[in-house]
Amino acid sequence: MKYIIIVYFIFLSFFSCNVNNTNRLYPIVQNGKMGFIDNTGKLRVPARYTWDLNQFLGAKWKWAELRRWNFSEGLGRIIDKNKWGVIDYTGNVIIDPQFDQVRWFSDGLAPVQVGRKWGYIDKTGKFIINPQFDSAEPFFEELALVNKNNKQGIIDKSGKFVIELGKYTFPENSSFSEGLISINKNDKSGFIDKNGVIVIEPKFDFSFRGLYFENGVCVVELNNKAGIISKGGDFIIKPTYEHKYLLNFHEGFAAVYINDKWGFIGDDGSIIIEPKFDQVTSFSEGMAAVSVNGEYGYINKSGSMIIDPQFSYADVFKNGLALVVIDNTFGYINSQGQYIWNPTN
Repeated sequence: MKYIIIVYFIFLSFFSCNVNNTNRLYPIVQNGKMGFIDNTGKLRVPARYTWDLNQFLGAKWKWAELRRWNFSEGLGRIIDKNKWGVIDYTGNVIIDPQFDQVRWFSDGLAPVQVGRKWGYIDKTGKFIINPQFDSAEPFFEELALVNKNNKQGIIDKSGKFVIELGKYTFPENSSFSEGLISINKNDKSGFIDKNGVIVIEPKFDFSFRGLYFENGVCVVELNNKAGIISKGGDFIIKPTYEHKYLLNFHEGFAAVYINDKWGFIGDDGSIIIEPKFDQVTSFSEGMAAVSVNGEYGYINKSGSMIIDPQFSYADVFKNGLALVVIDNTFGYINSQGQYIWNPTN
């Protein structure tokens, strides 16, 4: 269960770092319902919407469920009477609840589910690609992974297949990053480009989740050890780290797990911040959340604690705010550690 949550967090971190989240509202919880605040802490949308959909997440992981409601491209998703719709930055409903599910907007489109099929709408709610797929991922770099008749392929924003169905098998939640997308072949993982050409041969350990390049590097595993490769497929940091315990680079730092503690390495593999934390997030806006003796605070890139450990969980900073949790209540702080929304549930 813990590994599943870590994978879920890594995907959400990648997503939140790669969509435009300006002009956004922030999900909050009051009396079990979800509403939204702006970055000053002003309540823009009263708490009246359903949010807690994942019954498999225990109470200590509910932050991950709330985080999925973050705005993307200035729009947020809501549920009313079991149907999904979309609101804008002012809190106005701009697409009436009518879908069985709506995923994030990215590249101007969002995957939506109608019955058992998925298609894509634009920001007015108009279908650009009619429902026809068994599953559909958000667009990244103008391309999206879809599944139809138990085969996977890549489409462009007109719905045309640019990599035909069944040519490759892709890990879950895969998307293009820096022109490449990961594939699985013969129980190994590699990468193809936007033309469907294999540019990094499948030679790394099989991955159930998508692998993503950021700033020209990507974490992969070989023989159950994690290392970091360049876009040429060569290891720039050899696979010496414990299985599943090396996170990708963000802002020049990669989190690494050594001798039961987390620290950070630089792009040459040298240790920049000594492993001494129980848990960490990636760096974002110059800070990383870290756990010490069961409580989270924030460090800067020198490793100095700038917001003392006091939270049950603390998320990465985005647009100057971070979601924090205290005893299953959810709040937001600014970069000085001041609450702009006191924890509620």
